[in-house]
Amino acid sequence: ARVFALPNNSGWVYVSNSEEIYYTKGKKWGGGVGGIYFNNRGQITDYKRLMIGGRNNCGVGKTPWNTLVTCEENFNGRCWEIGPFGINPANRTVLGVGHFESFAYDY
Repeated sequence: ARVFALPNNSGWVYVSNSEEIYYTKGKKWGGGVGGIYFNNRGQITDYKRLMIGGRNNCGVGKTPWNTLVTCEENFNGRCWEIGPFGINPANRTVLGVGHFESFAYDY
């Protein structure tokens, strides 16, 4: 999980990934990433699913350019780069396919 400041210091977003599979209205969803949005007073203002349908999304890491990378922990897993503000769709990274646990960027 990671926390990102919202633009214009208007609050922050707590972003967390999920390894679980769940069901909504009879539809099966995989893991993914969600964001809980807070204003400056710490009140919850919104919740968004930032990525839907991942498989066993495990560790998540923050990039210096203010995105995050979530990795699928399975043998055909991929890593996905996601914007925390719910504006851009998830993009598969160039890390390839593998059994990923997490992502870290050392700078």
